[in-house]
Amino acid sequence: MKRILLGILIIAIVAAGFGGFLLASQPEETEELHMRIRSDREIFVEYNRPYVEVGAYAEFQKGEDIQPVPVQIGGDTVDTGKLGTYLVEYTAVYEDYTVTDYRKVHVVDTEQPEVQLLGAQYYILNVDQPYVEPGCTATDNYDGDLSAKISISGEVDIHTPGEYDLTYTVTDSYNNTASIQRIVRVEEWDFSQADRPVVGEPNGKVIYLTFDDGPSKHTNRLLDVLKKYDVKATFFVVKTEFSDIIKRIAAEGHTVAMHTTSHVYKKVYASEEAYFKDLHSIQKLIKDLTGQESKFLRFPGGSSNKASSFNPGIMTRLTKLVEEKGFRYFDWTIDSKDTGGAKTPLAVCQNVISGILNEKREYSIVLQHDIKGYSVDAVEAIIRWGLENGYTFLPIDENTPQYHHTVRN
Repeated sequence: MKRILLGILIIAIVAAGFGGFLLASQPEETEELHMRIRSDREIFVEYNRPYVEVGAYAEFQKGEDIQPVPVQIGGDTVDTGKLGTYLVEYTAVYEDYTVTDYRKVHVVDTEQPEVQLLGAQYYILNVDQPYVEPGCTATDNYDGDLSAKISISGEVDIHTPGEYDLTYTVTDSYNNTASIQRIVRVEEWDFSQADRPVVGEPNGKVIYLTFDDGPSKHTNRLLDVLKKYDVKATFFVVKTEFSDIIKRIAAEGHTVAMHTTSHVYKKVYASEEAYFKDLHSIQKLIKDLTGQESKFLRFPGGSSNKASSFNPGIMTRLTKLVEEKGFRYFDWTIDSKDTGGAKTPLAVCQNVISGILNEKREYSIVLQHDIKGYSVDAVEAIIRWGLENGYTFLPIDENTPQYHHTVRN
């Protein structure tokens, strides 16, 4: 019996000792707070482009248990409107644990400036015809207007036939470079009457040169240029101190059309009766000087003018009435802007040529004013460009498309 009790005691002691060993060898549960930044730790954002914060995520792990932890975003506020490097800070806190990480955001300017040619991209000149550089503009997303920093490489030899490349290059303050080319072709072209493009028959590319508000002290000079190239135009005349020139306009085959007697909006658009009184007055003047009764007109300010808004609906009524009375009115498809914005022959020429090149129809009705000397000075260049590029110049007549603006009153 004693032996049995002793054996049980020994077994109990051994078992207790073995249990203690098992307890002592049990591993402790790990505790860890870790964080991961979404996307790259270093990113580049273009100047003035949106910066999207994708953030980071954090987890606290205890043993096999994983729990998400909110991440606080601090550090620098990324301003893409200012170039530079920003350090964004990400912090997660759980009980006594804290973890922090960072991302670098570089706001940079790698965008090229935008370069645009003034005038056409392709010019054809006759030998010895002066080449007037139309120029170029450049804008940059960071530097703004860089037009003054454009450099032009290449030269045009107007005395030697050939094709010449001009390259316009500009570099912004962060060494982003852009360029564009213009081609100028110099040809020998005979301006004799036999070799000129046909003037008088439409060829699908027709230009109607029209001049408002004259005659003026510049009109005879304009007529000399038109006569030199045998180009016919249309004059929407006003009663002026130079009205006697209307005789020459008609005698040389140009269309004499009616604009207004006074060109005083308050007077002309006071009423329907006032308008027609003014119109019949200029019609009579034309007939007295030329023997011709004009049926073509252009409203002062055009049919879309707002200068008549003091008399609501007057243009809506007049545009219907003039046609009911057998008149035909013409607006314009291209504004030379010689009464606003364009103050030099070059600027007028650029506006007209670029307008013609961008025209979506097969004809262009150009608005100029022969009361503006610089606009008259642009006419020869416009004519030469048109003839050399296959355009036909016509005066307005019964076959001319009756182009109208949208009436706004």
